Amino acid sequence: MLYEKLKEWNEENRGSRKQEEIPNTLSALESTKDQWSLTGEEMLQKVHLVMEHEENFKKEHIAWRRRSRKTGDKNTKYFHRMAIAHKRFNPLMSYR
Repeated sequence: MLYEKLKEWNEENRGSRKQEEIPNTLSALESTKDQWSLTGEEMLQKVHLVMEHEENFKKEHIAWRRRSRKTGDKNTKYFHRMAIAHKRFNPLMSYR
């Protein structure tokens, strides 16, 4: 029960389902526009959907950026040491 409520809350707030529905609605409005001109209400809906789509994209981008900084690459020290060791023992460096 709690899991279902949390899942529902997540879908409403994260917008994962909305993010999938917005392009479908926009394409439907575009096809309507191709057949005849949109009403004022449909134009407002389209503008609102585009703004919401951009906002969701920004939120998702920020979330992934935060996640990458939080988890980060744990092997940085290892790779740095490997690069230094390679530089030390590079045979081309000894011919200079």
